[in-house]
Amino acid sequence: MGAGFKAVHELLDAVVDTARDHADVIAERMRALHALADGRSNAIVATTLLPLMEVGGMDARVVANTIAGRIATTVDTMRAVRDAVDAEDPPTAELLNGVIGDLERHAWMLGASAR
Repeated sequence: MGAGFKAVHELLDAVVDTARDHADVIAERMRALHALADGRSNAIVATTLLPLMEVGGMDARVVANTIAGRIATTVDTMRAVRDAVDAEDPPTAELLNGVIGDLERHAWMLGASAR
């Protein structure tokens, strides 16, 4: 809500589109490696490092800054995973590099809109 709402809304739409696109590619890669992901919401909530979001309306700048921080936390986790698999599975590491780059771009755009 508030000033910047429309711009932040559009930035968040782009984040969602990126997440959907990469989730599909990652899922296909996992199946190629005979791995199964537990994508149930309760499993995700039980293992996330991210705190719960506030309930109710939030200022657009606060939302942009909060989501930028959450993306940064996600990128940190992805870097650790990428580094752990790099020697044994370079294609997966390269896939993660692409996701990291896209997420960093979104975090920058959201952070810039919060200033």
